Amino acid sequence: MYEKNEDVCKIIPLDSIIKKVLNSKGITYDVAGSDSNIVALRRAFYRLLDRLGSDKERFKENGKYLFAEQEVPFMMTLLTQLYDNHGIIADFVNGAKKGDRFSAREVQEFLDDLKEEIEKAESDEKKNDYEDMHFFFSEIFLWSPLRSLESCHDLLDMLATNLQDLPVDRQSFYLGKIEHILKKEFALRIAEATLEMVELAEKIEISKKNDDIGIQNYYYESDPKIRFHYIQRDKRVLEAIQEDEDLRKYIEKKLGKKAEQIFNYAVLDK
Repeated sequence: MYEKNEDVCKIIPLDSIIKKVLNSKGITYDVAGSDSNIVALRRAFYRLLDRLGSDKERFKENGKYLFAEQEVPFMMTLLTQLYDNHGIIADFVNGAKKGDRFSAREVQEFLDDLKEEIEKAESDEKKNDYEDMHFFFSEIFLWSPLRSLESCHDLLDMLATNLQDLPVDRQSFYLGKIEHILKKEFALRIAEATLEMVELAEKIEISKKNDDIGIQNYYYESDPKIRFHYIQRDKRVLEAIQEDEDLRKYIEKKLGKKAEQIFNYAVLDK
């Protein structure tokens, strides 16, 4: 998440950020860092890393969890939700599955909280920091497609409530046409998604060399946002394969390897 180089940026320990959160809540604590409030928040953050599948050691230096100064607003937002036990981060840590969808409103509330924290920091880079963090969480929590999905639901509801001038049989016919279009698109998307996932698995596996990563090496040579975008795509594909036993059997039989070994994105995360 940051370069461990003090000439580049100031480095802040995790416990210092936790104490800032507790201060903002008016909570007193043991300065030595052994206070139960500090320990509880520290453990909640560890659980978040575990749920995200992150390697906790990546954030450590000399036994301490360290973050760049520009990441403090981001960390404050995460830790505040964990302390309040409210919001999408708290829900995620408390058991929401990685594939569970939060509402676009919930995601937007989190992004607004994040922006609030960043605006408190006096830094010329805060706009870029916000854009990077906005991109990260938009990808993780699927904010843009969720917003479109909820808009589609709203439009269907509004359409259904504006058929009063039609008799019941014509209302049924009108909505039936839309239902038919959606069913057709759904069937087409299922077929396309299956073919695309199989083709992606084949491309990755065929291109693998000594590094056992294959075409995913492309991510290292690209813009970090593009790299992150495609790694998240690969993670979602793997999760889809893990949830569909027939798809898993087909891909693993065809390629002679476990899906987790094909989509070995964990290597890329390190």
